[in-house]
Amino acid sequence: GKEGWVLTDVAAHNPSAEADYVSALQQVQGVNFPLLAELKANKDASIEAVMNILRLEENLAKRLGLNESQPHAD
Repeated sequence: GKEGWVLTDVAAHNPSAEADYVSALQQVQGVNFPLLAELKANKDASIEAVMNILRLEENLAKRLGLNESQPHAD
C-alpha cells in the first residue's frame, strides 16, 4: 500500500474502496467477541478477577507454545 494515504485517497484510486471499507467495518461490528463481552460485563471487577478472565486455558497455552519457564511481566 501507499504509506500516508487516507481513505479519500484510496477511494479516488479505487471507487469501490469506501464501500468495501464500510462493509468490512459493519461485518466486524457484527462479530461476537466473547472475551470482550465478558470483560465489559466485569468492568467493575477487581484486578485479580480480570486477570483470571484473561488467563489462557492450559491446553491453549500449550498449543501456543507458552509455558511456565517464560518470564512474567510482574
